[in-house]
Amino acid sequence: MLYLYSLNGEQNKIVTYQESKRSIRCTAFNAHGINITLENNAGKDGSYQAMTLRIFISPRRLLDPDTSYLGILPSHKKSIDDVFEVFDELFANSPIPADLNDYILTRVDLCTNIRCDKTKLFRELVRVIHKLPTPPKYEHRLHKNVTKGMSDAQKNTTRKEDSKYNKHYFKVACDSMALVIYDKTYQMSAERLSEIAYEDYDYGVLRYECRLSRDPLRKIMKDEEIGTTGKLLKHLIVHSEDMMTEAFSRCFAEEDFCRLEEIERAVQQSSFRKETKDIMLELSSRMSRGKIMDKVFERMEKDGIAFDRKDILDRFAKLGINPIPLWKSFCAERLPSPVTLLRGISEGEIKVDYILIK
Repeated sequence: MLYLYSLNGEQNKIVTYQESKRSIRCTAFNAHGINITLENNAGKDGSYQAMTLRIFISPRRLLDPDTSYLGILPSHKKSIDDVFEVFDELFANSPIPADLNDYILTRVDLCTNIRCDKTKLFRELVRVIHKLPTPPKYEHRLHKNVTKGMSDAQKNTTRKEDSKYNKHYFKVACDSMALVIYDKTYQMSAERLSEIAYEDYDYGVLRYECRLSRDPLRKIMKDEEIGTTGKLLKHLIVHSEDMMTEAFSRCFAEEDFCRLEEIERAVQQSSFRKETKDIMLELSSRMSRGKIMDKVFERMEKDGIAFDRKDILDRFAKLGINPIPLWKSFCAERLPSPVTLLRGISEGEIKVDYILIK
């Protein structure tokens, strides 16, 4: 076990510690993008003993420890071969199994980055998608730091930090998958990851993540008749673009976000009945005051406004606009939906007209 307590002959360097009553954490390989945890999964009544070795790998950091967490692994099969080779070299002749095929995948993050020189666009996109209806079977989850054991003053500071963080972070999750959109450059700064970065920060980076858990991974292995971890990872890296687009398309509308005046003009000029127009205008007006759409729907129904939610949203879709307005002082006339942005990066550049607000 000395191998896990010291590195490069530094016998007094403590890199393994008791993280909780049931887990031991080893940080000896953090520089390589690897976190190791030994978990005690024994029965509470002592009826059986079971230990699980969990390893989290940032593959790009594994291949190049001098790189940052900003970039992502190139999407070709050779990347997986390189990861397997470096992991094997790193843990050869150690207590840790060196062949990644000996491990079972319990989570894989499919990722892509969008770069832009106007980070205000990212913050506004995150703000408006926070207001979208929560997709069926998903839950909206905020970023929260653990405050157990903190003083009241520390808890208050942490809550303020979390509130600021969530202005740059969006996540919905169900049992099998989580979809995340966040400002990666802000996250790296907030978590001090930028202090070890060696990459260009002239541009902001918006990160999309589709986090797959064990059940969908097992289903892919069964459906595609895949027998090893390596083959599963190669399948995922080849099909990641289509999988991500499909997952986000199921959860997000594809209509552009625009300002309230443009929404009102489009609705008034439509051929819809007056009663329908009035409901659409009322919805957008209330959405402009900073509320979440699910809550606005509930309030309108309590106020006696009778309508079908899906029908009203379908009407906006026919006009090609989203009922959630951009800030009046926002620096662009229109903002593409998250799905439009995701589709666009596979085809080339996305253009958002930047304007100067007087």
